[in-house]
Amino acid sequence: MKFGVFISAQQPRSDDPVARFREAVEQARLAKQAGFDAPPPPSLSVAADQSLQSLPLLARLAGEAPAW
Repeated sequence: MKFGVFISAQQPRSDDPVARFREAVEQARLAKQAGFDAPPPPSLSVAADQSLQSLPLLARLAGEAPAW
């Protein structure tokens, strides 16, 4: 059985997107170190909040944990 971890791409409009992006990268790094198998793709749902772009985020996370 494999386990993944969800890394959210959405945040409130009042948050700093650069800080949230850095946090997502750190979450991926820690999840890989903890032994999780892979992150699922970020949600593509539309919400009132702002969202990081999914493909650039996934590309960066793949660079952080290439074995995923």
